[in-house]
Amino acid sequence: MNNLEISKQIINSIQKENIRTEKNSSKEEWFYEGKKLKALRESISKVIGQCFAPALTTSVATTLFKVANCSEMAQKFIFEYFLTSNHGKINLIFTANKDNARGINHCFALIGKVTASENLILKDSKLPSSNCYVPITNFLSNQNKDTIIADPYLEFANEIDSCNILLDFSKKLNITHVIGVLEYSGVSTEQAKQIKENAEKTKENIIKSVLTKCRLDPNEHKDILVREKAMRRTAMSGKIEDLSMLLSTGINIDAQDSNPENQYTALHLALMHEKVENASYLIFKQAKKDIPNAKGITANNLISNNGQG
Repeated sequence: MNNLEISKQIINSIQKENIRTEKNSSKEEWFYEGKKLKALRESISKVIGQCFAPALTTSVATTLFKVANCSEMAQKFIFEYFLTSNHGKINLIFTANKDNARGINHCFALIGKVTASENLILKDSKLPSSNCYVPITNFLSNQNKDTIIADPYLEFANEIDSCNILLDFSKKLNITHVIGVLEYSGVSTEQAKQIKENAEKTKENIIKSVLTKCRLDPNEHKDILVREKAMRRTAMSGKIEDLSMLLSTGINIDAQDSNPENQYTALHLALMHEKVENASYLIFKQAKKDIPNAKGITANNLISNNGQG
């Protein structure tokens, strides 16, 4: 299989994971997922520690929570490429408006030997000065014809001379220049496996920290019933971002507690404790409103009684 075939295969697999944050233009979805992404980045930075390829590991860990922007998705692509193919060079290309590099921006992956000035190559987290930036069209036309562009956010992979989707997207957002190139070379399949292991360990540590907040044993993080209990406790007294992190582990959003005198769902508890933001999020995530508790009261009843329709 050649680089283009591998790239398309990876793009398809990432699409199926449904991790893209801005899937549509819903302000509600952007509020919830954007808040979750911001909290995740902060949480991961606290637990990632010193490891091989920390930026790549952070992005992969973020996608494990089913949320990502273009940077995370492009780096996830790079990671998956290393797992699939142990050859060739691959790069992360950062783009933005030349006059506002910290504003609206975008990044994608480029497979092949990149052609760019030394000043444009990122050596650390600091961006090059604006006089080093290169117009996107110029940058693309300078690459070898067999170079592959892969953009999991825009959901395409193609040869360098077939990238109208990227150019149209950039024009729409007034993204004008390539402002930095991050090279990945010499990464082996074994190192990619280590990145995967570190990312999974990071996710595990974050879930453990959420359980600790809920006064539950973090060592029981693999127990679905414990995570569901944490979800209910978070719903009545915690934050949306912790709630969303727990839900990303595959628990049942409608799970009821085992006390025969209660049988509350997370939505019951969010409403009873007047955590309207948490209740709204649970409803947004398709929590059922017609499940009765031990006394036959549903979330719909609580909403009607409290005037929180």
